[in-house]
Amino acid sequence: MSPLKIDDVHNILLVNFNQIGDAILLTPTINEVSKIFHGADILILTTPAGKTALEGCPNVKEIMVFDAKTTNQIKFIHKLRMKKQDLVIDFQLTFFSARMLLVSYLSGAKYRVAFKREGFSNFLPTHEFQFPLYKHMAECYFEMVSSINPNKISSERKYHVPIKFSDSQWAEQVLSKENSGERSLLIAIHPCTKNKLHLWTGKGFAEVANYLVDKHNARIVFTGMEDEKEIIDEIIPKLKKLPIIIAQNDFGKFCAVIKQVNLLISVDTSAVHIAVATHTPVIAIYGPTVREYWAPLNNPLQRIVRIHNPACAGRCRIIEMNRIIPTLEFCTEDDAICITRINSSDVINAVEEMLGNINKCT
Repeated sequence: MSPLKIDDVHNILLVNFNQIGDAILLTPTINEVSKIFHGADILILTTPAGKTALEGCPNVKEIMVFDAKTTNQIKFIHKLRMKKQDLVIDFQLTFFSARMLLVSYLSGAKYRVAFKREGFSNFLPTHEFQFPLYKHMAECYFEMVSSINPNKISSERKYHVPIKFSDSQWAEQVLSKENSGERSLLIAIHPCTKNKLHLWTGKGFAEVANYLVDKHNARIVFTGMEDEKEIIDEIIPKLKKLPIIIAQNDFGKFCAVIKQVNLLISVDTSAVHIAVATHTPVIAIYGPTVREYWAPLNNPLQRIVRIHNPACAGRCRIIEMNRIIPTLEFCTEDDAICITRINSSDVINAVEEMLGNINKCT
C-alpha cells in the first residue's frame, strides 16, 4: 500500500449512500476533508435524499446523485472518469457498498479509502480503515478521514443543514399563528417515520401533548412530511387543543422550524439529527436500533427514551466483523417491545428533566 500524498490530491470524491440523517452526520467530516486537502475540489456522490440534506454544504463544489434503479451506469462511470478524481473516500458500510467500491475503482482515482471489509472487495480500496465498534457513526466517519493526516486533526464538529433566510422568515410566520403574545413554550412533536419499527403510539404522543398544554401552557407543533400527514391526522382527535400542523417537504423550511422551537420530541429519524445541527434540545424516542451509532451527538440538551429488554437486545442491527450483519431475526412491528412498552409517563419524565436543564442554561 503506497502512502497517500496529500499534495497529489486536487479532486476528491466522497461516497455516502444513506438517508437525510446520515448525510447530516457526515457534514463535520466534509469540513475536515476540506481542511486536510486545502484548496481541493470536493464532489459528493449520494442518494436523492442525501443531496437534499447536503445542498449548500460549505466547501462542496458539486453533488452527484446515483440511483441504482434508474441511472445508466455506463454513462455515469464515463461522466465520473471525466472529472479526473485523485482520491475517493467511501463511507459505506452496508452490502450495497460493494457496488460503490467498484464505482470508486472505475473512477480512475489513484487513492481509494474505505472501511475494511471481508470478502472479494478487499483489492478495490488502496487504503483501508478499521471500523471502530460501538462508536458513533459521525465519529467513525471523522476518524477515518483524520487517519489520513493524524498531525492535522481538528477538534471542531460542526454540523450543517441548509437553512436560508427566507426559510427562517417562513418558519417564524407559521409558528407565530395563534400566539397570544405571551411568552410560552413552543414544542415540536415529530411522530413520523417511514420505518414502522421506529413508530411510537399515537395515544402516547397525544397524552404527552395534552400534558404539556395543561401543565406548561405550551404551544404544540406537529411536524412531518406531506406523505406522512396521516400519522398526524390519527393523533389530532385525541388532543385537547388544536396544534400547529406543519407537513412540509421543503427540507430548509423543515429545518428552520426545528431551529425555532424550544424543544423537539421525536421518534428515531432525521429530525433528531437536525435538532443536533440547530442546537435544539431534543427528546428522542428510540426503538430497535443501536444507539451507540445513531443517538444524538454533541448536544448536552438531549435525552433518549427507550425500554431496555435483554431478551431482544441482540436483535438490532449491530456492526461486527467489519460489516453490518443481522445477528438474529429482525423485530416485527408487533414485538419491538423496546419502543412499544414506552409509556407516556416515561416521555413526560424526560421532558420535565429536560425543561429543568433548559432553565438552568438560560
